[in-house]
Amino acid sequence: MVRLTFGFLHLSVCALVVVLSAILVACEEAPAPSPVPVPDTLMAPTPAIEQVIEGQTFTISLGERLLATEELHADRVDGRLILSSDMQWHLDPPTTQRRTLMVSDGLDPERYDLESTRLGARSVWVGERSVQGMDCLNNNLDWVAPVLFEGVAPSPEIMLERAPSALPFVLMMLRYQRETGEESGEALSLNSLDIMEDYPVSRPLTVTFAPDRQGAVIGTTPLKGQIEDGPNPNFVLWFRPERQTLYRVEIPDYQFGFWDIWTYRELGGADLIITNVSSPPERPTAAPRGEARRIPLAFEAEDGTSLRGTLILPPGEERFPCLVVHSEGGVLPRRDPGDGPAERGWAVYCYDKRGLGESGGDYRRGPLHVLAQDAAAAADMLSGRREIDPDRIVFFGMRKGGQVGALAVAQSQRYAAAILSSCASTGDIFPGPTEYRIRHALAPFYGWSQETVQAYLDHSLEQWQTWLYEGESEVSLLGRRASLVALEDSAATDLYTPLSEVQIPVLLLHGDRDSWTPVEGAVNLHTLLMEQGQENISLHTFKDLGSLKDEEGGLLAPEADKVLFAWLDDVLSSP
Repeated sequence: MVRLTFGFLHLSVCALVVVLSAILVACEEAPAPSPVPVPDTLMAPTPAIEQVIEGQTFTISLGERLLATEELHADRVDGRLILSSDMQWHLDPPTTQRRTLMVSDGLDPERYDLESTRLGARSVWVGERSVQGMDCLNNNLDWVAPVLFEGVAPSPEIMLERAPSALPFVLMMLRYQRETGEESGEALSLNSLDIMEDYPVSRPLTVTFAPDRQGAVIGTTPLKGQIEDGPNPNFVLWFRPERQTLYRVEIPDYQFGFWDIWTYRELGGADLIITNVSSPPERPTAAPRGEARRIPLAFEAEDGTSLRGTLILPPGEERFPCLVVHSEGGVLPRRDPGDGPAERGWAVYCYDKRGLGESGGDYRRGPLHVLAQDAAAAADMLSGRREIDPDRIVFFGMRKGGQVGALAVAQSQRYAAAILSSCASTGDIFPGPTEYRIRHALAPFYGWSQETVQAYLDHSLEQWQTWLYEGESEVSLLGRRASLVALEDSAATDLYTPLSEVQIPVLLLHGDRDSWTPVEGAVNLHTLLMEQGQENISLHTFKDLGSLKDEEGGLLAPEADKVLFAWLDDVLSSP
């Protein structure tokens, strides 16, 4: 019984082995199934815009000259996408700009704040989308007062200023990829707006694929842009599609804005290049203004505010005649005229206006009477210095600085003479020369028609006069506050009154083609003073000259310098 069972089991195992062997042989002979295809790399998900933009760094160059470095940031706040740009301008004086842009899911601007800070004073431009278009606030501290434009239409999709930034070009690139696809040849149509323009206009902008520039930057996709009826109408940008990264922008023969050129006259005349970099380069060091002795020197204003400046001295140890050089209007630093005056044996004292640079106090666009009190205090301080001849302290000022001087020499006994350049007019300082500047400086620069000039006057000068009539000393516009103290002061000040009372020699200088202050104002003021028997006032006009400012940074243009120092030799040597 046992033997039968064992034999049976033996036969069963053998059979099982035979079956398994047959199955294995069949598997070896059958063709292998095709494998499931596996990609070499997995397709990465499209990165969020925050990831694309955050931390990108750019340089901005004019030809071979480095102008600025810029870093971009992105975040979501309460579900809203907020983009920002921090920019450092490597110019003298240095300027920082911060752009903050809240955009919709379609990347349309809903709120735009641009802050430009120079010497501690902050100018602000704001754009806010409304039902009618975009409301735009221009609170430029280099200008008389804030200007508000409501309902600029059509609503812009890109905020693009003449003060260049990589941010709008990054947004153009992203929109092109989203709305047309890479190298599609399809045009992307947008509207762009320069919020820093004195009269902002929404202009058509077209972006298309540029195959003729394909090989200019290897590994990138080129796009070309064209702005209709605007400055800097053509540009080319290159980006890396797989990374959604802007690589480079080129804009030929770049034209900067009015106020950029006003501050930095060396701008322009070359191609502008924006380049993506891994890290910002070292900031270039500013060249010294000259080799004459320069001594840091502070003084205390009438209200206790500390104002700081520089005393520039000729070689030697005697007591020198001294020019107190006041800067022009706007956010400008102390006016160091170089070594020219020192080479003529003159000391120079220049200082930062209150609220600017190293000086304390509140700027508030520089009310004239406050600045005049400061200038009087500067002369008081200098009269006690061992390096300065107290009987030969002379005020020098151009444009608003000249207006300050007319008030300062009328209240100070320390000044022996004054040179007031490109500033004279009759009647109240506001609004007279302001309309002239709109018509003869702003309008030609922008190419405004007569209708645009009138529209700008309505938004600016007419609105300012309304605020003064209503007794406003401060206004709040689009969430930003602006002081009107300097405007009130100018509206209550004329130059005839102080100059009719001065007992010291005063020289008025003026170019007959000045687009900022008309020469007729100087001629009429001088005539009026002569009719009243004020013989201390002299006038010299220069044929075929506009601004008398020295473009090289000196005191005045060479022909005006010659007249100025000859007049000083004459009046200070007289008994």
